[in-house]
Amino acid sequence: MSSAKDRSYIALVGAYERDNFGDILFLNVCRKLLHPWPIVPLSIVSRDMSMEGAGTVISASAWFNSCGDDFLPKSVIVCGGEVLTSSISSAFPGTLDKKKHDLFYRADTTTRRLLGELISSNSGQLAYVPNLSNLLGPMERDVSFALNSIGGSSLGDRPTQLEASITAVKQATYTSVRDRVTHKILTTGVMDGAIIHLDPDIVSALKLYYQTEVDTAFTNALSLHPWLSEPYTLFQANDGYLKQRGLEAVGQAIAEIATSLTLNVVFQPAGIAPGHDSIERLGDLAKITASLCRGGTRVHTETNRNVWSQVALIAHTACFVGTSLHGRIVSGAFSRPRVGLENEKVTTYASTWEETHLQPYNVAIADLKVAVASAMSVDADRLSAYAENQANLALTGFQRLRQTLNLTEFAGDQRAASETIARLGEKALLRENERLRSIAFDFWAEVWQTREEFRLKAGENISLTDRSRQILLVARRALGRLSSKFIQNK
Repeated sequence: MSSAKDRSYIALVGAYERDNFGDILFLNVCRKLLHPWPIVPLSIVSRDMSMEGAGTVISASAWFNSCGDDFLPKSVIVCGGEVLTSSISSAFPGTLDKKKHDLFYRADTTTRRLLGELISSNSGQLAYVPNLSNLLGPMERDVSFALNSIGGSSLGDRPTQLEASITAVKQATYTSVRDRVTHKILTTGVMDGAIIHLDPDIVSALKLYYQTEVDTAFTNALSLHPWLSEPYTLFQANDGYLKQRGLEAVGQAIAEIATSLTLNVVFQPAGIAPGHDSIERLGDLAKITASLCRGGTRVHTETNRNVWSQVALIAHTACFVGTSLHGRIVSGAFSRPRVGLENEKVTTYASTWEETHLQPYNVAIADLKVAVASAMSVDADRLSAYAENQANLALTGFQRLRQTLNLTEFAGDQRAASETIARLGEKALLRENERLRSIAFDFWAEVWQTREEFRLKAGENISLTDRSRQILLVARRALGRLSSKFIQNK
């Protein structure tokens, strides 16, 4: 049985298993803010994210199954992002490549849900907000639970996830949200006196902890592209935005900015998990932009996926332009001019924390040139004052979290905890691998058995169309049986 003194680490839960700029920054900033506590990054599935800058991320269910009651965390902290609106069926495909992602979405809703639940061993309504009673059993009451720097501005349109979010807030020892809309929705929904704090996104404090990594990454970038010492605008947009607006129109707008303000152009995705940005489409946009720019303008598509390389280029841009919330937050943290394109999440956050007209957001592509010029005209001292204030507010909020969860002092043995984490991490990965092997075989067995049942009922004289429908039904029934087998005791 684990005692309070044994709980010498913190389980940090989030969307750390996918290539998405903001999620990886959450993890890294939390490591600094929770120091000297050892951290175990958990998510819906295990994945090696070392290249991107997140290290090894472990499936939450696999981790706690491996720990049992012998090595429970002091606290489980969910941090951060729009985790209140992310279901398993929408989160899981973010771990797939584009081909598999597109195939996944050709399946019906029930099949997608069953697949996501089966592979992640999570049948909850919220992918990144764990059900501690399922994971920890009766030991749940001895582990504090917090939600920090989270968002859910579209919860009003999602009744099922709203209900699950309200339940999570009621169970949490501490809750902090990052925008006014989410705060209002949850405060109205909880209605039992639970305190929900409103604090800036913790990535606002990034510069205070990772200046050295950013400087090193920019030096490396300069060695490859010396022209980065000259002024450039950095452009980012998610794939859906570019499809809707059209590459020609967007390229024309960027070329006008580059020409009128004498700027080079860098195209950089904020995340290439399916459903986010596309290096290929940004590359196509770069070609169009280059063809419209005057001679001598540098146009470059950045493909380095390391998080510090991405931060470095934002930290030194003359103006960041994009749909990414964390692109805006990072540029703000480094006191850089920024323009937010039309994006509800960016608009909600900026309208919560920025004074009117500090830096443009919700900008239409037709108004981009004027908006960039306006952003770059703002006095540098105003941008620095905003950056300092946001960082201080974020740090004050996180210190409140540490005090509430009794994490202000660490009296454990870091070396012993790290060794145990490494050992149990390996055990968790092996168990997850074994479980998935069992699922693969059992799925074949279930399909075969269900197929035989259908064959006996329908006979062999059925049309090709009916047989295709039969195959899909067989697969769905097999998934349902496996889901009951593998998830009921998670």
